[in-house]
Amino acid sequence: MQVSCTPIPVPERSAAHRPCARSYHAACAIDDQWVVVHGGWTGLKPLSCCWALNMETFSWIQIKFVGEQPSARQGHSITFFPKARRLFLFGGLDASGAVVKDKAYFLSVPHDLSERWQWQPVRLAGLSRTIGGIMVDRAFHSTSDIGNEKIVVFGGICDEITSKHHSSMLFQCDTASFSCHEPKAYGEGPCSRYAHSSCSLESGANGREVIIIGGMKSDTREILCDGFVLEVHPTAVRWSKINFQGDLLSKFSVAFHTVSPVTAGLMVRTMLKMPSSDFPVGPRQHSVVRRKIREE
Repeated sequence: MQVSCTPIPVPERSAAHRPCARSYHAACAIDDQWVVVHGGWTGLKPLSCCWALNMETFSWIQIKFVGEQPSARQGHSITFFPKARRLFLFGGLDASGAVVKDKAYFLSVPHDLSERWQWQPVRLAGLSRTIGGIMVDRAFHSTSDIGNEKIVVFGGICDEITSKHHSSMLFQCDTASFSCHEPKAYGEGPCSRYAHSSCSLESGANGREVIIIGGMKSDTREILCDGFVLEVHPTAVRWSKINFQGDLLSKFSVAFHTVSPVTAGLMVRTMLKMPSSDFPVGPRQHSVVRRKIREE
């Protein structure tokens, strides 16, 4: 797979009509028209607010909620299930820097995004082929929709941001039954990492391709510039590496970013990280790019 990159100009908005500067947020696309951004870190505290960006007008709306809301957090993930019209929120760090130990959450999405969205807490359980129980509490991981309200979760931090306990584990969650398992994956996959990002694209009648880009290597904290495709089919799961084209990702590394599929390709909201710092303490330069994907 080859990926080319082109910047998108985003018009300036007043502070009342756009989210505040943030990092470590979660984002996903809805209906090929909106990108939803939840939570994040201001440099002083985690956030719990949620905004939606219209990809045609590049205008923002702030989401209004009902129900039991998740705590303010950073480094979490959100995944949209189109048929059920709900988001799945998973993991993250709390204000103390520890991995959130509370429930995962569903968030129902009305057709009119200006209406109130409904939160619903849920709990997950499952087994691993290699270690028995699956540790589902994690942050700076990635989650991707693979159809039928199922997701794959990869990598992340398993206890706190200052720890070296990171993961290369891939596991699959069925959010309809709240169960998890570790699938057998073929091919050479990504190294153990966190602060990467991923999204899912359709592949054939029954398959999905999960795109994983960048992140930080767990043992050295090296910022990565690689990308991988996880092919998920009913009979097999297989990894392969991406060959990037263009200057954007072939010449510098990315971490603590988000990637979301939109009509023309992938929208990536990046936070550029300086190699001299183990962890950014607040928002850095942000840009929005569009990635057009071409199969070889």
